Amino acid sequence: MLVNLPALIIFLGTTITGLITYRGIEGAGKYYLVSFIAGLSFSWLYWSFTIIRWKVWAYKNVNNIAMLETEAVKVQLLWPKASWFNKTVFITKRQRELLQIYADQPSSIDIEIKRDFPIITRLYYPKSNLLIELILPLFMGLVGTDLMVSGNQLLGGLIIGLSTYRVIKGVKNVREAIGLNLSIDHYGVSVNSEKYRWDEITKFEAREGIRGRSDQVLILITLKGEQIFNIAEFNLHADEINDRIEYYRSLRN
Repeated sequence: MLVNLPALIIFLGTTITGLITYRGIEGAGKYYLVSFIAGLSFSWLYWSFTIIRWKVWAYKNVNNIAMLETEAVKVQLLWPKASWFNKTVFITKRQRELLQIYADQPSSIDIEIKRDFPIITRLYYPKSNLLIELILPLFMGLVGTDLMVSGNQLLGGLIIGLSTYRVIKGVKNVREAIGLNLSIDHYGVSVNSEKYRWDEITKFEAREGIRGRSDQVLILITLKGEQIFNIAEFNLHADEINDRIEYYRSLRN
């Protein structure tokens, strides 16, 4: 079941509709703001209703609920358990009962599962992230420009300033990510044109930063020295990268 993507479409659709509808109208700035808040509210309502339906389905079809919730938080589908935002969901009595029933079932956490990793793992920056890093800030910049043209200098200038900051930061992140080619296999690690065998590597691990996946790094220490790579928002989470590192190390010749 899709949750986050439809919520994003609802938000953008409502906001863009407001921009088109009220463009050129006197005092359009306040209507733009209302459209933005409405889009945020509608998308949040959608998430609040559908996330519980997803949880009921997921709890029923997995063997390890704790691992499921951990992974769901990592991909920003769920909020951490202690988060206040979890109180905004809409849940029926029946759904609450089903979640409790599935949560009380025995977990298969002690069962050893054979990992089926690919022959080679490539770490890369997903193109879909460009939507958040560049396209959305550029869109908000256009909104700010339109507000300034309509006479709302303060709000328009604020939005342009924030969008400019996000675009500059996004361009930097994307440039660093696109120029970095990382791959791991049982022979060792490849970084762009450099190759390192496992017997040359003294330390190789991925670490989360303070903000989690959004500032995770990859640390590589070899006989030649230490390198730290920014792998924020790459295709794999730090924990999964470390699992694969351990797996490939065990297969080395």
